[in-house]
Parts: sequence; structure tokens; C-alpha cells
Amino acid sequence: MMLGQIGGGKSDFALSPGKKIVNISGPCLSYFWPDKIMPQKLKILTGLLVAALLNGAAFAATFTASLDRDTVTLGENATLSLKFEGMQPQDAPALPSVTGLQFQYVGPSSSFSFINGQTSSSITYNYIVAPQRAGEFVIPEIRVNVNGQPFSSLAVKLTVQKAGAPSAAAVNSGSEIAFLKLTLPPKKIYSGQTVIGQIELCLRDDVQNYGNFQFSSTPADGFQIGKMAQSSNRRAQIGNRVYTIIPISVALTAVKSGPLTLGPFTASAVVVLPSQNQGGDPMFSAFFNRGEQKQVSLTTEEINVQSLPLPDENVPPDFNGAIGSFSVNFSAGPTNLTVGDPVTVRVQISGRGALDAITLPVQNAWHDFKTFPPTAKVENADKFGLEGTKIFEQIVSPQNADVRELPPFTFSYFNPDDGRYHTLAQAAVPLVVNAAAATPLPAIVANKNAAPENQTPQDILPIKEKLGSLTQPGAPLVTQPAFLVAQAVPVLAFL
Repeated sequence: MMLGQIGGGKSDFALSPGKKIVNISGPCLSYFWPDKIMPQKLKILTGLLVAALLNGAAFAATFTASLDRDTVTLGENATLSLKFEGMQPQDAPALPSVTGLQFQYVGPSSSFSFINGQTSSSITYNYIVAPQRAGEFVIPEIRVNVNGQPFSSLAVKLTVQKAGAPSAAAVNSGSEIAFLKLTLPPKKIYSGQTVIGQIELCLRDDVQNYGNFQFSSTPADGFQIGKMAQSSNRRAQIGNRVYTIIPISVALTAVKSGPLTLGPFTASAVVVLPSQNQGGDPMFSAFFNRGEQKQVSLTTEEINVQSLPLPDENVPPDFNGAIGSFSVNFSAGPTNLTVGDPVTVRVQISGRGALDAITLPVQNAWHDFKTFPPTAKVENADKFGLEGTKIFEQIVSPQNADVRELPPFTFSYFNPDDGRYHTLAQAAVPLVVNAAAATPLPAIVANKNAAPENQTPQDILPIKEKLGSLTQPGAPLVTQPAFLVAQAVPVLAFL
């Protein structure tokens, strides 16, 4: 018997040269075996056996690696899928390290199908790929060993584009599902000054919900980023669509003079949009449409500003860097005291500025006082520590009785609103300082019965140089008969 060739999805079997008995072309199976040679049932069983053998050959074990998309914007993530067909490894494969990419395993997914008598199964291991910078990346081939047989995938490429803010035309057209804006107050900024910047997350009116909002980068050249605080949402018409605006305020301190750069800030979020596959009544869909999740990448524009140095002219002698607008309340007490006694000085500095950075200036006129380090506490009136009161308490003590007052207290600051230095002075506090009285030595009262100086005290006895003669000690008292008889007399008296 001779078997014909198998190949190319079409196979012919021949019992003898030129005698065709079975023709298989794709999923179709036909028989050309004369009834005189084989019964009908045997023909069916033979055909099913051949088809099963071909199915086993067609669905050999395979291993592939793929990305859900090969191009992303910085701030977006891709999904890497490792698919095993016809086999299953014991554990999720370990991925090679790729500089600039972070991998996070999220779990497996399985599938099983039975189509036209053909069965197939597969398991897919999924990983989140988070780019850390823009550029071209190659995830090399991944090698695994399943049931003692080695498999490897092909390398995959990922392109990460630099993030960019949407154009004004795109925003006004309403095509942007979400976008991010960054603004600074339109006024001068001085080195050391703290200002409040505004970040606005804008969501189109068809966004049902959002979550997982997080900044991926906040570059700031020449700025120190401080506290962030979210304010109440509002709705506004932007171009052709209505957007929900979520404002986020951020404290920014200029740490140098000259050109400063802020941004672009990048962030990502997951938004929920109405499902495009929801059918049925539109009114029903409006209330019960659970929506589809979509990850969005957000980028602000870059802001360039010029930071001015503080003026070099008319700088007060006690200026120590305070920038803002302030007022001072000063008190000291007690005012009637003795040289060396403590005086508590209380200073309240109120207003707007970086309160945490304010320190008490050195008071050069207080040279007749010994000063101790002050304590301080801040009572904030806003979320950023830029409005409120800073309270100092300091102990000073006069060093001589010639002191008649606590000299005036001065505090200087620079006001960026008018670009000038200001000095606040508090009047001197009158003091009455008494000289410290001489403390007499304690008197020693003489003892009338004291012995003369040359008489030996009675409580000190001389040492005996001769101890005398030694004698043999007698028997102990408890062992003598007379002692025992005396102890028995009280007992006999009660009998």
C-alpha cells in the first residue's frame, strides 16, 4: 500500500497509483472510496481518525510575545502579552531588564475554543509596561522552558514619544477628552518669593467618572515645589464643549534669580466614557450605561519666567530674608526685676508670605542682655502656610542694674508688590532693674557645752595598748542546771 503526500493544507491518500480515496481540503472532508471496498460506517470512522491526526499536527505548541500598541506617549502605558498555545508553564515568565521601562505583572487570562471539531486552548500572561522616558525601546526575546522543551519569542519594539500639550484648535474643537493646564500669576517674581500656581484638569462633559490620576513628572528648573491642594470643581464652556474643571493649586518658591522654567507637567488618568456598543432605548442607556474605561495621557505647556534679584539699595541692617507683607505685635515682661532675672519677650508676626522661613532678626541694641534661643510656632490661615501668624517667645535677662529699658524691637521685610523694603519698629519697654543684694554667709552658733580646744572629746576614746590577762570562759548560761530549774517554775505554778 502506498500513502500519498501531505502538505499545503491539501492532502491526498492513494491506495494504488492514480486511485484517490480521500480528499482533504481545509475543513472539508470527502470520500471517494467505492462501496465495494469499504462499508459506509468504516469510511466515516477512518475519515474522523485522519481529521484528528491532522488537527494534532496543525495545533502544535507555540509561544508568542506582543504589545497592544507599539507607539505610546510618555505618561501612557502599554500592555505586553505572552501567549502560550497548546501548553502551560508552571509560573509567569520572568522578563529581562530594559533600561527606561518598568514592568508590572497583572495576571493571566485563559481561552478555550471548539470550532468545526477542532479544539484549541491558550493562556496569556499580561504585563503593564510603563516608560520612564521618551525614546525607542526593544524588549528582547524571552526564553522559557515548558515540560523540558525550550521556547523563545521574537523581540518586540516600543516607541515612546515625548509628551506635548494639545493645540488651542484641538481644545476648542472639543476633540480632547481631557487635558491639563498650568498657569502662574501674571506679575513679577523675585528670588525667594513664594507664589501659587494653578493646575487645571479639564474633563469633557461626556466623561462619566475618572480615577487613578497621578503626576508622572513635574520638572521645575529654579522652582521649589511645595504643597498641593485641590479646590471645588466647576463647569465652563471651552470652545465647542462644556468641561468639568478640577483646580489644583501648588506653592512654588523661586530659589534663584534669572530665567526659570516650569513644566511641562505630565500625568495620566483613567476616564469612563459611554459605551459605544450599548444598544436599545437611548433613555435606558442614559441611566444604565456603565461605560468604558480609557487611559489618557495629559501634558501641560512649558512656562518660562524671569526671576528678579532683591534690590541692593536701601537694605535695612536687620533684614534677614523675609519676603511678603507683615505686621508685628510685641510685648515683654515682667518689667520690675533684679539683675539676672528672666524677661519673656513675645513677638507675633502676621501677614502673607513664607511664614516657615521667617526667623527673628538679631537685635544689636540688646547688648546689655543675655539672650537665649527663641521658640516658635505657626498658626496657618491657609493650606499652604503662606497666610497666618508666627509666634516667637524668647528669654532675655539684664546683666546690670544700669539697664533702664528693653531697647526697641525692629523687623524688616521685602514686599514684592511694591518692590521696596519695609522696617517695623516697636517702642522700647521701660524696666526697673534692682541690683542683686549681697548674700551673707550663714552664722555658726557656738555650743555652750563645748569642750576646751585642748581637751580630748568624750566620744573619742584612746586606744588601749595593753589588753590585760586572758581567762578561760565558763559554760554558757543555758546549759547550767540552775537556769533550767528557774525556767520550769512558771510552768509548775499553773498546774
